[in-house]
Amino acid sequence: MKFDIINEINEAIKSIKDTSFQIRLCALNSQISVSNITSEIGKTSGLSTISEELIHISNLLEKKANQLFLILHESIHLSTTERKLARNQSLQNKFFQDYSNRDNQKFNLREIESYISSKYNDELENIRAKISTRFESLKPIIQEANKLCKYAKPIVFSVKIESAYLGENIKVFTQLAEELANSIVKIEMELKQIQNLNIELQNSTG
Repeated sequence: MKFDIINEINEAIKSIKDTSFQIRLCALNSQISVSNITSEIGKTSGLSTISEELIHISNLLEKKANQLFLILHESIHLSTTERKLARNQSLQNKFFQDYSNRDNQKFNLREIESYISSKYNDELENIRAKISTRFESLKPIIQEANKLCKYAKPIVFSVKIESAYLGENIKVFTQLAEELANSIVKIEMELKQIQNLNIELQNSTG
């Protein structure tokens, strides 16, 4: 396993979590601002409901990021086990090779050697299959996170529409909408990077 790729995926996941938190923070702040503004101007606004939906989406995106991180952590653990087994297998092979080259060998260990080698091969194959399954399981989570981003885009745009009813405060919420839109695009880019890195990782371990 290429751990430099793993580190890149990990950083992308962290970025998604941080950006999801920023979306939630913006939405919470907007709720407070809307409450103060509407009480002053005596108008109602749908921004509070929009903010609640954005908070919900940001929570789901963070949940997806946590799922990606967990799978990545499990893959690293499995890869570490794989490397240990491969090293032990190599040491066992060296022992049997050295023993078979001795002139005074007392026992024929070919059956034992074959049995141990088979056990190692089975365990390694099993671990590699699990690692492959973990990588495959990243795909649907990435797809689900992308769907959340697509769902969030029209909601973010509706912030601009609703802000038109807030008079002189429109600039604040227009800027908020832009920040939210940029955050969604950033998450989409990170998800794309994870998807590409995952493919590269699978190819390198295949």
